[in-house]
Amino acid sequence: MGSQTSKFSKTVVGNETHNSARNVLEKIVLETKGNIKGKANLYKDKLKGNLSKAKFYQPLLVEAGVKKDVPSNLCDLDYIFHTNASDKNSEDRHPCHMRDRNRFSNEGEAECGSDKIRDNGERSAGGACAPYRRRHLCNYNLEYINENNTKTTDDLLGNILVTAKYEGASIVEKHPNRGSSEVCTALARSFADIGDIIRGRDMFLGNNKEKEKIENNLKDIFKNIQQNNKKLKDLTDKHIREYWWALNREDVWKALTCSADGSEDYFIQSEDGTKSFSDRKCGHYENNILTNLDYVPQFLRWFNEWAEEFCRIRKIKLGKVKNACRGEKDEKDCSREGYDCKRTDLKKNEIFMDLECPNCEKACTSYKEWIENKQKEFKKQKKKYEKEIENNQSNNDRIYDKKFYTNLNVKYPSVSNFVETLKEGAYCTNGIIESKIDFNKQYDTFSHSQYCKPCPIFNLKCANGKCNSLDDITCTYVKGFPNRITDKNNDAFVIDILLNDNKIKKLSHDLKDVFNECDLFKRIRKQNWNCKYKCNLDVCEQKNYNNEMDDERFVSIDVLIKRWLKYFLNDYNQIKEKLNRCINNEKKKEFLCIKGCYKNCDCVEKWITKKREEWQNIKDRYIKQYISKDEVFSSKLKSFLKQGLFPKYIENALDPDETLDKMKESSVCNVPNKLNGTSCKNNDVITILLNRLKEKIKTCKSQHEENKNNNSCKTSPPPLPRRRHQGRRRVVRSVRIRRPRQVVKNDRGLLVGEEEEEEADNGGDQEVKKEEKEEEETPEEEAEVERPGPPVTPVPELPQPPATTTPGVKPPCDIVKEHFKDKHDNTGGIEKCYPKYYPRKIDYPGWNCTNETLVSGKGECMPPRRQKLCLINLQHLTEKTSDDLRKAFIKCAAVETCFLWHKYKEDKKNENPSKNLDEVVQKQLKDGTIPEEFKRQMFYTFGDYRDIFFDTDISKKQGPVKDAKNKIDELFPTTDPKNKTKRQEWWNEHKEAIWEGMLCALSYDTNEKTFKKEIHTNLIDAKNNNTYANVKFSGNQSTLEEFAKRPQFLRWFTEWGEDFCKKRKEKVDKLVGECNSCTISDSTGGDGGTKTCQTDSTGCTKCREECKKYKEWLETWKGHYDKQSKKYFNDKESKTFQSTSAEVDVNSSKHAYEYLKKVLPKNCPNGSCSCMDAESKDTPNKTNADDDTHNANMPASLDNEPQELEGKCSCTPPPPPKAQPGGAGRSLGPRSKEDDEDKGEVEEKEETPAAEVQDGP
Repeated sequence: MGSQTSKFSKTVVGNETHNSARNVLEKIVLETKGNIKGKANLYKDKLKGNLSKAKFYQPLLVEAGVKKDVPSNLCDLDYIFHTNASDKNSEDRHPCHMRDRNRFSNEGEAECGSDKIRDNGERSAGGACAPYRRRHLCNYNLEYINENNTKTTDDLLGNILVTAKYEGASIVEKHPNRGSSEVCTALARSFADIGDIIRGRDMFLGNNKEKEKIENNLKDIFKNIQQNNKKLKDLTDKHIREYWWALNREDVWKALTCSADGSEDYFIQSEDGTKSFSDRKCGHYENNILTNLDYVPQFLRWFNEWAEEFCRIRKIKLGKVKNACRGEKDEKDCSREGYDCKRTDLKKNEIFMDLECPNCEKACTSYKEWIENKQKEFKKQKKKYEKEIENNQSNNDRIYDKKFYTNLNVKYPSVSNFVETLKEGAYCTNGIIESKIDFNKQYDTFSHSQYCKPCPIFNLKCANGKCNSLDDITCTYVKGFPNRITDKNNDAFVIDILLNDNKIKKLSHDLKDVFNECDLFKRIRKQNWNCKYKCNLDVCEQKNYNNEMDDERFVSIDVLIKRWLKYFLNDYNQIKEKLNRCINNEKKKEFLCIKGCYKNCDCVEKWITKKREEWQNIKDRYIKQYISKDEVFSSKLKSFLKQGLFPKYIENALDPDETLDKMKESSVCNVPNKLNGTSCKNNDVITILLNRLKEKIKTCKSQHEENKNNNSCKTSPPPLPRRRHQGRRRVVRSVRIRRPRQVVKNDRGLLVGEEEEEEADNGGDQEVKKEEKEEEETPEEEAEVERPGPPVTPVPELPQPPATTTPGVKPPCDIVKEHFKDKHDNTGGIEKCYPKYYPRKIDYPGWNCTNETLVSGKGECMPPRRQKLCLINLQHLTEKTSDDLRKAFIKCAAVETCFLWHKYKEDKKNENPSKNLDEVVQKQLKDGTIPEEFKRQMFYTFGDYRDIFFDTDISKKQGPVKDAKNKIDELFPTTDPKNKTKRQEWWNEHKEAIWEGMLCALSYDTNEKTFKKEIHTNLIDAKNNNTYANVKFSGNQSTLEEFAKRPQFLRWFTEWGEDFCKKRKEKVDKLVGECNSCTISDSTGGDGGTKTCQTDSTGCTKCREECKKYKEWLETWKGHYDKQSKKYFNDKESKTFQSTSAEVDVNSSKHAYEYLKKVLPKNCPNGSCSCMDAESKDTPNKTNADDDTHNANMPASLDNEPQELEGKCSCTPPPPPKAQPGGAGRSLGPRSKEDDEDKGEVEEKEETPAAEVQDGP
């Protein structure tokens, strides 16, 4: 979520012409939509909603008897009251809840996936892309409407208007050109999307198909409306919804524009140049809406919006690239490789040099990924457009779409004609950086930035992929330059490089013989390079250059080598990941034979041979030309791979626990030759990686050799995930394998499906579509495999403890890494769980003992931590399998741990900013030590998840907890007595995996959005005692399981005591400091036996004020204790704790504070939880001290005045001095002046009233 609202920009953005796609679509729809409103008016009395009659059923408010009238002004609707959402937290009922309110984020991506967009079927048909704005449309409240709470057209209108109001507010607040006509355009697009939702035309399915649920509920609502109105019985569902929208759309537009600032106006430009403008506030006060985009097919609107957003964001990203590579004042000249092009040519011949411009490399890499992804999205939508026009003749499903497409086809007979309109939009004509936008010229529009070129080579000039020849260049030598290249070393260098970048659709003839049967390499291609010296620079030319696939024709050899390294490491990591699917545990005597593995491992072996040749050629060139040695080369290479973006590639290539500096050759190192006495030589990084992969190949081929011992492999492993291009992320489908039947369900072969979205005409669409359908409908992916031997398991990217690496079951860390990879949004949330201080730190809850939606009211107090517990994956558990439940628990526990740690560090940072305590605890974690204070939070959290699973949770079990409970009960129905045993068996089997998921989450860096391998490696190191079997508190001998079994009330009460002691210490320490200046006597001579002090002194006055604040703070905690103490007393009397792990401690503790006195030191032995040690000083004075009541004995820490203050809160003035002996009568002698003065002084003091006796502040 963005941090600031947008600034006003009262202009019409850019130079949008009448030929822009938006204006074209607005014009066509006027000619084609017909008189829908007229037809709808026949049913106006049944379908036109009346807001004043709308009813909302917010469960918590209904239960509490809170009623909020529906306002007469639709702009006064309040999401807190006017909703059916059941969330207990009012902010969580916001229609934008769990949406990114920065709807125009520069990092926001469109969604083009076939699983997220309806009608995105076969790839040959292209597909639509839902804009980021649509992805986060504020309709959370609609997820809660159904036929039971939305019974009439009035009720439906009320809910839709709430959606529209807050959707409009979100658009206005964050629009990059707030105050301009573009705000109205964005509102019109959301208006149209809301209309599509109502009419059942919306193509966006969303994550977990939440939007499909809305559609199903709307069908039920409209069906209910129809059944209750005989006049509607002859209408189809399609017509009822269409007419409802036609009759209510004006109210929706008014609600949508409530937040418009007043300066915006919507406009439509005609061919003659005139513009039709709406009234201010985007026409909020008008009865006739100017826009008709809601009658334009959604795909065309989205395509138009996609182009506008592309132009807007492209300008921003190119600006960042320019700044990184040229500087704000053009003071830099950096290349895409990170080199400083102002250095001399001689310097550039040093291949493995330090990178002077790392930010340029990062910016260019990021832009390259983005622009290539955008080109794929464009091609996908362009293809979709062609199919929409083509299929229009047979498309009779919609009322007016057929006529619209027919008209569109007449005016724009080819796709290129329509694409031409996309460049006429506001953002595509305004402030263009680099080349002008022209979507019919893809090479220019989607090319890499001109700021990201390599350093220039002499005077070589290239345009549209054509360059002048090297032979045309005349060398000019600078005096003093040494000629490093001798004639004998100036040989031409020819190298062929294999690229597996999926930029071709079929293999070239020269590669078919090698890779024709290889699924992984079916789109591999070859670059032919020829390098030679020119003007003291080693220059390489690509002989088979293709400007649609390749970057530059000419590069210096250092650039070529660097790119080769990136290509190699990227391909190596992919192959290594996929190869693991075919490699069984080498220590097992038995093995599983899987069809397809042998063939594909053999293909990888061929790839290794080719890459080894390429690498040897590169090494020979480098060593030969620079007269170096292998050892020098290896050292320089290792240093080079630590720079720029290489570390992220290298980290995945290395073995677990391995660093680049400690990288060693494995057993494949050349064995010393006993005949000639040669020893094993030190190989470079790339050679070592190739050798390791070669070893994996040998293992693979030995395990999966078909017909070996008459054992024929009949089954393939699960298909590999296809790579989906979504910005920088990579979406990977999980493969579920059920135990004990080791089964996998697909027979497509290893490594099938590794193709890009745009691969369309290879005849594989139906197969892929079938596969995707099976994924959606089948809980497990199954197929018979041959025994003996366990199933193949993927090797995790993070090291896993052996305890839960069960064959066929996905390791916890793999689940966590995959879950964390894609689910982030701009709020920092992961899927639908949010950081603890979201949305604001001030909103973080305190202990709650009274909220009837949280607690039962029997005396328990729910911790703040527990109130924010992440349960989303359990709430929305759609699959009813044991493994899916396991994954849901692991995901929830991991996210919860991650956000708890983030909060813990933030709290530590604020605890004492000067000491950088957040860095201290992070350092502890990095070394494998979980801070004791945080470890306790993990124990408390683990225990709560256990209670939810066993249904021993003592909360009110509403909202998320209820949903989670119901999902678990579906798997273990309480009606079956055997399920109690089955639950225990399930927990015993998976409890360690849940804990490991929590440990894995601790290695996740929330700022960098990456996992830190070193942290995880240290955390699971046996010596650090963090594994499930060994982890304990320091000083507490209870294991994690024993602790989690302790009754939940006692755990919460203990957690309360720990929190109270900590916060009380902070308060008391501050109070002692504030009262330092108040001096008291050592005696108790004050009124009522108090200490005495000068109560009117500045120090004592300030002290009394602070004591009063402390007493007010303490009252809340006294209330907490009173409720919990009473529950403890009653539960103890009823023997609730008998036969539990707490029985001994409870039996020896009559009063609640005595129990805390026993257990708190075990939790925090450093003395920070010792505030329950002493008994209150008031207890001896109570007449009922021995009574059997819960509050007969209280802890001293709840006294109004802390003992640490030593009476300063209650001190009173000293008593007046006593009269001297014999001074009662009047002196017979003469009075002196001094006597009179003394008498007056005494009398004056006696007249000063004593301060009231204070029992605390």
